[in-house]
Amino acid sequence: MFTGDVIDAAEALKIGLVSEVCPHETLMERAMAMAARIAVNPPLALRYMKEGLRRSAAGDPRELGGWAIETIRALMQTEDHREGVASFLEKRAPVFTGK
Repeated sequence: MFTGDVIDAAEALKIGLVSEVCPHETLMERAMAMAARIAVNPPLALRYMKEGLRRSAAGDPRELGGWAIETIRALMQTEDHREGVASFLEKRAPVFTGK
């Protein structure tokens, strides 16, 4: 960003700017596969991860740390947390409800 240099796909992958490079014809298939992987995760946790990323962009690190601790405590009280623990112990896929 600071140099204005154009970065091609190979360089973006090399420096960790992107997680995968694929041919154009497989782009939607790969994107949908990634979306499916994300979608099986607990909806509340995903929501707060996104919020944390937004807050970290311009926030005070101490304020962000406090928010993160409060959020983790709240998420540990949810049905999804209990389901995640139970499914892990029972060695089965979790079924999250967003509650």
